[in-house]
Amino acid sequence: MAPARRTVAVMSRLLRWVLAVGVSVVIAVSAIGVLTASQRSSTPASDSVTSSNARAGDQQDLENLARVDAESQIRDLLGDRSEAVQRKDRRAFLATVDRSRTKLVKAQRTMYANLRTLPLTVFSYRTSGDFFEIDDEDVTNRRARATVIEDVQFEGADRAPVSNLLEMTFVERDGAWLVASPGKSTAKLSAPQSRPWEGGPVDFEQRDDLVVVVDQDASATAASLADSIQSQVASNADLLNIKPRFNLVVDATSSGRGVRFAAEKREFASAVSFEGYYFSDDGDREAGSVGNRIKYNPKQTSELIADRGLLRHELTHFLTAGNLRAEPTWVSEGLAEYVGYYPSRPSGLVIDSEVFERVNGKPRILPTSLKFGLDPSADYLLSYCAATYLIDTYGMDKFTKFRRSFDAEGESPDAQVGQRLRRVFGINKSELADQTWETFNTFNQR
Repeated sequence: MAPARRTVAVMSRLLRWVLAVGVSVVIAVSAIGVLTASQRSSTPASDSVTSSNARAGDQQDLENLARVDAESQIRDLLGDRSEAVQRKDRRAFLATVDRSRTKLVKAQRTMYANLRTLPLTVFSYRTSGDFFEIDDEDVTNRRARATVIEDVQFEGADRAPVSNLLEMTFVERDGAWLVASPGKSTAKLSAPQSRPWEGGPVDFEQRDDLVVVVDQDASATAASLADSIQSQVASNADLLNIKPRFNLVVDATSSGRGVRFAAEKREFASAVSFEGYYFSDDGDREAGSVGNRIKYNPKQTSELIADRGLLRHELTHFLTAGNLRAEPTWVSEGLAEYVGYYPSRPSGLVIDSEVFERVNGKPRILPTSLKFGLDPSADYLLSYCAATYLIDTYGMDKFTKFRRSFDAEGESPDAQVGQRLRRVFGINKSELADQTWETFNTFNQR
């Protein structure tokens, strides 16, 4: 690919020369236009305006041509990176990076090694029409930013490539575009993403459709974590009365970032389970998930992977994902908490007295999806108590029927709660709230 890049570089330099000539011509024509007053008076105004508009149009055409040329080069550059990974060509991969950035080059060496280590069947880039911007202020050192779609498919775990939306930065060196920043997520802090190859060295454990990724210096934990996941999936599925499945990627590395409970809060989740999707070239998510992920908070990985209750909670989300049209957040989180603490009940658990008093001072209303996470401690405990009451009183099958009764069309799931409670359990929201707080008050305090 190097010869092609040299050809494109020459074309880019030529385009910049054409742009410069275009500007010079405009200046020259303007100078000629002010030679004499008689010449000005003899030139019709309409002809002058037409000529000016034409020059402006020509300049815009040249600028558009330069933009198209840059986009084409960057698209080729991303193609070179994808092919280098597929061909196991480390030198070609690093040739796409701005070598003057020593820290970047070092990080990219690690990223390439991770991509070669992990069991990937697809790793490629696409440019998205969502965003492309060129900074032409310094024509000798042009920069560009673009929305890039990174497609990754783990062997066994993913049904198709899972897309990550990134914002990448590029710089032009001697007429050739190079990577200046490897890409940061365009997702908000309250949205999850898993890209374990972007951080330090990694290792993995694979069990058929299950892939567990850990930091290389924690490789000894990968096998035991995979064992635990397999065991917990089986026991969770039995409790939930559903069929077990294992097509999952668990990211227990220290790379990436945590996920906020809510945009307004600075508290981060210990772990998050989510579905992966494929995005069109326009950056639009296509219908139907193609993969499943569990991402541990990267700042707490070492202590969190030993928390089996947390693992059971996230595996519950994984096992029940895709089976529902819609449901309130308190329903899904309440079930996950129920399974996470099982076989314990609130009466066998201890919470802080401050939390106990705060929850009892709240209005007896279950948290709505829009406000869920603003008070994480209270929201999760109340959801747990509501689910515990409904499951222990009416059974898991009836609770599952309740979850599946919500309609994605029309009113929000929260607005449907009263009707669904009456239809499935024969109770109203006020009765559920009373039973939720009664269950909550069986917690022990410290």
